[in-house]
Amino acid sequence: MNPFAKLARLLRDALQGLAVAARDQAVEAIELEARELETLFYTLLLAPLVGVPLAPLGAALEAAEAIGEELPAAVNRAALWADALADYFSSLGGEW
Repeated sequence: MNPFAKLARLLRDALQGLAVAARDQAVEAIELEARELETLFYTLLLAPLVGVPLAPLGAALEAAEAIGEELPAAVNRAALWADALADYFSSLGGEW
């Protein structure tokens, strides 16, 4: 095989690998941002309903009305998030 052809193939493979890595990083960043926005939405929605004044109660009730049938799923997801937070702190050890 021609050494220049081999070098060109290696360079092409390296560039393709970099493109795949960049795409994967971009997807991971977008997924993380989506999870953060979802958590923020649920926090703004549910916090006033349990007494934590993060958003005006009227805005929270309007948002609750807007998601309608998804509210039980949102409450379940928020409960799971709280369990994950408790698991995290219990993994740190010590007396809390």
